[in-house]
Amino acid sequence: MKKFTLFLFFCIFLGLLSNATECENLVLTSSTYSETDNLIEAIQNEFGSNYTIADWNDLENISDINAWIICMGFPEDQSFMLTRDGNYFYSGNRQYFVRYSTDGVGSNWLIHDQIGDLYLGSWYGLDYNILAKNDCSSTECDYLKTTCDKYSETDNLIEAIQNEFGSNYTIADWNDLENISDINAWIICMGFPEDQSFMLTRDGNYFYSGNRQYFVRYSTDGVGSNWLIHDQIGDLYLGSWYGLNYNILAINGTTSVYEEKDLQLSVFPNPTNGYLTISCESKEEYILSISTMLGQIIKSIKFENNEIIVDLNQFDNGIYIVLIADKQGNLVFSEKIIKE
Repeated sequence: MKKFTLFLFFCIFLGLLSNATECENLVLTSSTYSETDNLIEAIQNEFGSNYTIADWNDLENISDINAWIICMGFPEDQSFMLTRDGNYFYSGNRQYFVRYSTDGVGSNWLIHDQIGDLYLGSWYGLDYNILAKNDCSSTECDYLKTTCDKYSETDNLIEAIQNEFGSNYTIADWNDLENISDINAWIICMGFPEDQSFMLTRDGNYFYSGNRQYFVRYSTDGVGSNWLIHDQIGDLYLGSWYGLNYNILAINGTTSVYEEKDLQLSVFPNPTNGYLTISCESKEEYILSISTMLGQIIKSIKFENNEIIVDLNQFDNGIYIVLIADKQGNLVFSEKIIKE
């Protein structure tokens, strides 16, 4: 039961980390189409191959439909096509579609279903947008994102990130990319064009030397011979230079998403070379877990002493999360650590 409760709280923790709101995963096509068009092809022409048509079930899974409508910026009577339970048509050539209306719909409507001010109908001869969704299943896309604007390495990069995404976000590190299980799937999920470049840190450092800011270039053709390649993951090349005008790779860096108890607790050293010390003034029993950034618990132990030393030498270098729960399984502490 304790493990389940800890897992439940960790799921909540990751859910709050995940900044991929429904507004980021669900988008409307800019053009309108007929139900006789190839809707998938139309979507992928606009957004890329990792997008597909959304389903009514996707809307039912949205936690706050009114907030989503505001986020999407729908005007009154916005209409869009989608599927229902994977089906395009109700019967014959009656394509499923949704109308947003605060005044309801006419008596001539066959309302198949309703969520707030969203009405599910079906008809033919349509000229509507299509609701598309990002069909990428990569969890890393949820908490890693690039800024919309470009910046110089002389700008305050943390401030720039938080102006765009909020105070929970910080600059990502090369270690975050090394921890991604399938880098090619992540690149597709992120929708990077050829030669996409973005700034980040390496082992927490912004600069290689002097004013040479670390950055990454995505290239399927490699990079020039004038490059000093510090590291490489697939088609991602880690370089450094100055006078940049690049996006920034941001990560949801939340380390505490709950009201902590009055614990005098410290985790050190951070970064660590292999051994991590957790010091706590309380003598209560706690459950200590170490997790990857993808939510996989790789170590879990009980402790009730003032201090415990955790051996991380068997794990790869990278970024992990320290989770501490009380004996009832309630999460009371969390902190991101770097093993190098």
